[in-house]
Amino acid sequence: MTADDEENYNIAQANTETDRKGIIKGTAICRQKGGEIVEVEPLDVDLIDISPNQVFSASATIIPFLEHDEANRALMGCNMQHQAVPLIQPEAPRVGTGMEHQIVVDNCSVVLAKESGVVSYVDAGTIKIASLDAQPVKFKLGNINSEALYRFLGEDIANVGRIGDLVDGTVARKLIQNNFFKVRTISRDEVETINLGEFVKVERNDELIGKILVEPALDSEGKTLIAAGKKITETGLEKLYKAGIRDVIVEVEGSPENLPVAILKVAASRNSFLGKILLRGPKEQEIFDNIDSSFVTEDVLRQLLQLGATEIRVVDIMALHEEEVYTFNQEMLNSSRILAEDIYDSKEVVAYKGSYLTVDLLKRLASIGVDEIHVSYETTYKLQKFFRSNQDICINQRALVRKGDFVSAGDVIIDGEACDRGDLALGQNVLVSYLPWRGYNYQDAIIVSERLVYDDVYTSIHIKEYKLAVRDTKVGPEELTREIPNVSEEMLRNLDENGIVRVGTEVKSGDILVGKVTPKAESEFTPEMKLWRAMFDRKGQDVRDSSLRVSPGEKGVVIGTQLFKRDKSDELQVGLNMLAKVYVAEKRKIQVGDKMSGRHGNKGVISKILPIYDMPFLEDGSPVDIILSPLGVPSRMNIGQILECNLGYAARQLGVYFATPIFSGATEKDVIDALEKASLPKDGKMNLYDGYTGEKFENKVTIGIAYMLKLNHLVEDKIHARSTGPYALITQQPLGGKAQFGGQRLGEMEVWALEAYGAAHTLREMLTLKSDDTEGRIKAYEAICRGKPIPESGTPESFKVIQRELRGLCIDLQIIGEKEDKSKSDKGLFNMKVDAAIQESMDADQMKVIVPETFSISDEIELDEE
Repeated sequence: MTADDEENYNIAQANTETDRKGIIKGTAICRQKGGEIVEVEPLDVDLIDISPNQVFSASATIIPFLEHDEANRALMGCNMQHQAVPLIQPEAPRVGTGMEHQIVVDNCSVVLAKESGVVSYVDAGTIKIASLDAQPVKFKLGNINSEALYRFLGEDIANVGRIGDLVDGTVARKLIQNNFFKVRTISRDEVETINLGEFVKVERNDELIGKILVEPALDSEGKTLIAAGKKITETGLEKLYKAGIRDVIVEVEGSPENLPVAILKVAASRNSFLGKILLRGPKEQEIFDNIDSSFVTEDVLRQLLQLGATEIRVVDIMALHEEEVYTFNQEMLNSSRILAEDIYDSKEVVAYKGSYLTVDLLKRLASIGVDEIHVSYETTYKLQKFFRSNQDICINQRALVRKGDFVSAGDVIIDGEACDRGDLALGQNVLVSYLPWRGYNYQDAIIVSERLVYDDVYTSIHIKEYKLAVRDTKVGPEELTREIPNVSEEMLRNLDENGIVRVGTEVKSGDILVGKVTPKAESEFTPEMKLWRAMFDRKGQDVRDSSLRVSPGEKGVVIGTQLFKRDKSDELQVGLNMLAKVYVAEKRKIQVGDKMSGRHGNKGVISKILPIYDMPFLEDGSPVDIILSPLGVPSRMNIGQILECNLGYAARQLGVYFATPIFSGATEKDVIDALEKASLPKDGKMNLYDGYTGEKFENKVTIGIAYMLKLNHLVEDKIHARSTGPYALITQQPLGGKAQFGGQRLGEMEVWALEAYGAAHTLREMLTLKSDDTEGRIKAYEAICRGKPIPESGTPESFKVIQRELRGLCIDLQIIGEKEDKSKSDKGLFNMKVDAAIQESMDADQMKVIVPETFSISDEIELDEE
């Protein structure tokens, strides 16, 4: 209901007492029509509130003990939570409100499991969960490839077959059982049949006639056909040939040599089948059992002829093709699925339920004869790693599960930035003490321990994006290149061929990120340069360096680059040919000057980082992490930080986390009870010892666990120094701001301060040489370089500007020098007069205002340098 609608009803409070049937007991306190609070009878009550809770913003609902904070400080606490920097080691608060989980779920910082299941795979970038809720689906494992059937084997495979064997269903199953899912085969069209009787002839080797035998020639029965030392005659050679003797050892040029008795003669036209693969089939099986070689050679032909072979089948080795024997179900492989049941082979489990379907697993199942399997779906979750946000901070997701974990639908499986196990974690739980410490925490300053630096407690990663556009200019297009004029090779060593810095390079201020050259216009060349180019036709200096460099004060590591091109159909703004982006990441530790805050508006700047041994310590020797000023509590009236501090210490001692919702959370009594349960003092104060002297402080100190945030107001982004730099075109004063590499502004009140201390020379230097005395600063620089005294400053440019502005109003402002009569005129007086020529040209009737010819302004009137 709206507020206007509520005015028409009597509405009772939510805590109105009722009986079991919901009937109001006695009278009820109601908001009457018109907004007054009255006591009415139960029958007059129209409506009743459901809950006394109010609606608050997300940032307000996570401030514990919000009801104990003054409104302005609570508002500051809300705003500063928005400014918190995500840390590399986030930690959920010891004392929260219970809303931390809901916030990160609603803004999608964490990822929830869509379905219940078992985690089957986890790495830094991917999580896969096998769903157990979905109904298992039956899939056929695959089929024997029909294209591999009825071809010939192109290789010898143990327990399967030899070259030339026909691949049928039986051979294919043998191949699968022996884990041969790819095999070389030969098409029938590639087979060539050779008639041995027609193309191959065996004849006696007549070269043996007249040779002397070194060893005796024996027949199959062991009888000597020709004795050793005898010459082989034509008759003897015939005996050897008919006896089937393959070769004999004879003397050739004084040394023994083995020569064949019979030689093969292959027809010249068919000589090409030598060296080809010899196919084996069922018909030749008995003959080929005695043949060892798989290739056709003269020796093999001789053996075949002796065994009575009449023809052979051969194929060229280039005709071999590798074929898939078994094709798996691609629908199963392309989708993420897992086994929904255990697979057995002879009572032994070969694949377990929940196993991820890989090609190797499917091959193993096919080899044992599995035809069908039941599978379940697997859901894949991708993690974002080191992404840049609009605030230049790092978005990095982390997996919270391990392989084999069971997850239910809605469980947190991925933590985002500033999240800890599914809860919002903007800061760290640190041990704080409220203690004035040697003036270093004056005016809300904060003292921190070196432990926070060394242990990366408040370390964060910041990612900066650098952009460089490549355009068309009037004198030609700009180019990305590493060939940059007047730049040393040392500066170019980390650039690739496109002129873009390589990923992983450490860069610092002034380093080149993207090399770019811009064509020079003809007017940009000096007369000497034009003469040089005309004489020698040198075009190398036609471009100027317009590269993208690291900003002053920045450093880091290049973690990514992008290059968008119009000719590659990338969408670019009008006039852009290319756009290069470079991402530089920097890890920043906490340091002096950084801003920190609690959740109760208790903000401050780090003034000193103390060594651990100098920090105040407890009776057990534990040093505190942060020292806060106790003067920041009473006047600000944010007592919630003290209650949080006390309850947080009890939570750490008990090893628990407390949730205290706003306006209905823990009371002061609850905090005291928690302290007593943790064996801590009721008032939350303990003895503390000085780290410098080791002596106990005179009074007890409030100590506890506070949740402190590191805010996005880092000193590295703000600190800035300038020696020389750019100047404004009109005023010739240095520009302002860190982004423009500007100078320090000297305002009106700063001038007053210098005047108050009589720092005349410093003031003059500030308003002239260091500001807008263009000639004076050049002369001063020259004098410093030559070791000479700095000359007197001249007229500042701002004075010349006001002169020109007055001339635009027809008023001529002139400077009157020193006169001889000092009584009438002082040194440095100004004289303003209306130009005589202008006065004469003006019509007397139109000129209503009488302007005196001259008047003076005394030295007391100061011209602002701005």
